[in-house]
Amino acid sequence: MLGHFYGATRSSVPLDLKVTALRDTRGFATRQVIVSQPTTDIAGKTRTTSVILVDFIAKAQDRTMLSFSAQPRISPLTHHSKLQDMHEKLQIDAENGSIDKRKLAFMMPSFDLLNIWHNRYCPEGVLAQRSVGMRLDKETTQDSLPHAEKASYDWIQLREKLPLAHSTSKDDTGTLLPPTTSATSACLFAHFLDTWTSVVAPWWAKIGPEEAQVYATLDFALRFHVDELDAGQWHLREQTALAAGDERDHVQVGLWREGGEGKGEMKMVASMTQTCALKGP
Repeated sequence: MLGHFYGATRSSVPLDLKVTALRDTRGFATRQVIVSQPTTDIAGKTRTTSVILVDFIAKAQDRTMLSFSAQPRISPLTHHSKLQDMHEKLQIDAENGSIDKRKLAFMMPSFDLLNIWHNRYCPEGVLAQRSVGMRLDKETTQDSLPHAEKASYDWIQLREKLPLAHSTSKDDTGTLLPPTTSATSACLFAHFLDTWTSVVAPWWAKIGPEEAQVYATLDFALRFHVDELDAGQWHLREQTALAAGDERDHVQVGLWREGGEGKGEMKMVASMTQTCALKGP
């Protein structure tokens, strides 16, 4: 999936999706999706907010020749069974004075976007040590590293099981049955991998949103590396920054499925790269 953002999208205004079929073969189906919505200042006018290119790939037919995964940069990492959910941890930090209650209240609407997940930050990562951006001045165990070598980690698992039928066919009445677990998980992972990714590079450098005039994602590339996805299992996210300069920064996110009992090699199931605008006042 490749996408470009052309402007801010308002969640309170309906979206219009124009889908164009570009390719249909035995192995691939490619669709272009143009997303637009009505403007709030001029009646009857719409504007394009993003354009996305999506490739649907036929399921593998047991002809795989290679199978391996890159592993997280830091190992070992604290297991999710020994960690608290982010909301609980931040509330405790606010109560004991580790973080400012006003900052937490300001950030909570953004954190609430992840309420569907168990989300637990690993203390080895930069974002955990800086309270997810609320203590950018705090020293971390990675301060001696170049920005391109720093990393942040968090575990996720969907709070509710996916009660979905493993079918996308229609029933006798023509009603479309619920999407598959894999399709639903792909949508959920796409949203999660984008969360907090545009802020990685500036937060590594202790640059807060109040210091930048422009702070936004320009484009992204999301790739799934396995056919079967299940957001109900525990997964580990790694966030890293690749480069920055000329009013842009480039970041990368990896997502791994937990190995057996949290041990052994992990399987990378998805990765995302983004180019973000970062401009000073």
